[in-house]
Amino acid sequence: MLRADLRSLKFGAALNARKAYLRSLKRYGWRTVMDGPLDMKRLIERFTEYDENLNSGRGFSDSPDSGVLGWFESAILRSYFIMYEVTRDSHWLEKITSHFDRMVDNMVDLDGDGYPSWYTCTYSTAEVLTRKLHNRGTGEILPYHATLEEIALDKNMYPHLKMEGWSGLDIPMIERFRREKDARRIKDAEYIIEFVEKNRFVVVDLSNYKVIHEAEYVPGERVEFAPGFSVTIMGSPEAGDKFKVECRAVRPIWYIVHQGMFLYPVSLFIEAVVKDKTLRAAYSGKVKEYLDLIDGVIVPKIERYWVDVTDRSGAYRFTEKGSERFPNRILPHNQYLAMARTFLVLGEATSKPFYLDRALRMGRYFKENLHQNGDAYMWHYWDYYEDGRFHHGHIEDAGHGSIDVGFAIECCRRGVLFNNSELRRFCKTFTEQMWNGSLEKPKIGFRVNSKEGEAKPIRDWINLAQWDPRIFKICYRIFELMGEPAAYAPYILQGWNRMKEGLTASQPHL
Repeated sequence: MLRADLRSLKFGAALNARKAYLRSLKRYGWRTVMDGPLDMKRLIERFTEYDENLNSGRGFSDSPDSGVLGWFESAILRSYFIMYEVTRDSHWLEKITSHFDRMVDNMVDLDGDGYPSWYTCTYSTAEVLTRKLHNRGTGEILPYHATLEEIALDKNMYPHLKMEGWSGLDIPMIERFRREKDARRIKDAEYIIEFVEKNRFVVVDLSNYKVIHEAEYVPGERVEFAPGFSVTIMGSPEAGDKFKVECRAVRPIWYIVHQGMFLYPVSLFIEAVVKDKTLRAAYSGKVKEYLDLIDGVIVPKIERYWVDVTDRSGAYRFTEKGSERFPNRILPHNQYLAMARTFLVLGEATSKPFYLDRALRMGRYFKENLHQNGDAYMWHYWDYYEDGRFHHGHIEDAGHGSIDVGFAIECCRRGVLFNNSELRRFCKTFTEQMWNGSLEKPKIGFRVNSKEGEAKPIRDWINLAQWDPRIFKICYRIFELMGEPAAYAPYILQGWNRMKEGLTASQPHL
């Protein structure tokens, strides 16, 4: 009798669950929700196998390169925390600590300021500075590629040219080489180009005063004498005139965005431990260790580059290093929001006002630059003030935009800065401005205001399913068409749970 009652109870529960599912379908439409429960077990198993085979379970944590850690290892660490949320298996927390400990071991103090960090040369620029000395003639030296049109289009690359013409270059012209083969070929060096006759010059390497090149002078002709760059001389130089060329090789730089990306899952780990008595017993030592690192090393270093934009908003800037492409410019939205999201979590985990204040100030700066486009949002990759004027970059792309959207989602779920109606605007951005409307062969535009292109937005965008369940269906279909890559399995699991949360919240009677 008891077994029969139990079977009846289970059948009734299953029937009620099925009715609830059908009611959700009726409300949202059959094409907005998965056709059946997600096979979570299979996704968990696939990611587990993938993780074990990725560098023997070490992911990218062995790399000392900030870019590799920021864009690749961060995704692994975040996947681990999602897997913990889904399974409640502390194995995934152990993975976070073992990976992050390896990363900390690779920190170095290249700046000599007492604050070690993670560095990369990937985005660094090499510089070639050209200038005339106090000459008799009217010759001018320029980087070979520096046409007047190029300079007008990119003042950052050629910031010192007087636009009335080629004359009057009394400070060095700078040409920056970025992310090209040439940039890595340029070495630290100084050269003098000396006109031994009015129509003939030699190039002297100042490290040893040897002549390394000589040629007849042809105005405007390309002059190459060292790897990675070339110059040109124009006008009428005289015998004895000299021109100096200084080369600066790429230098490693640390980046706030990379640290924000991998510290976000670390901060989620810290918060989980702080809020769970059982976890505190096992991980309180690690939490203290990580918070000491963040409070005592990471924050003091990045705080040098904070700037208040208004009395309620602000953001971080690039460093002033010569290898920065945009030294001292305020960071693009995704780059400071990566750290803002981390600080948002740390603010709640530690109850320190500093973290929440910084997170909200950065969030307000982003919010001030959102534009309503009908029921949706549109925004740029970058908004900044320079030369006394306001500038912005191109329309935000789907990839970097996922970080922006992820920050807004984190805010709304924590009850600060963004509310549910504003998150639905981000949903409209995805469904009305970026999606082609097909569920069979969905395509997502490359930019947040366009259906053109074919982005693969799963991370963060899929979590908008909490406010519009169609978004899970769209992203899951893209996942299927991609061949269901195991690396994305945790994000599918998280999106599924966010969708269920949203459906439950909108229909509490289910």
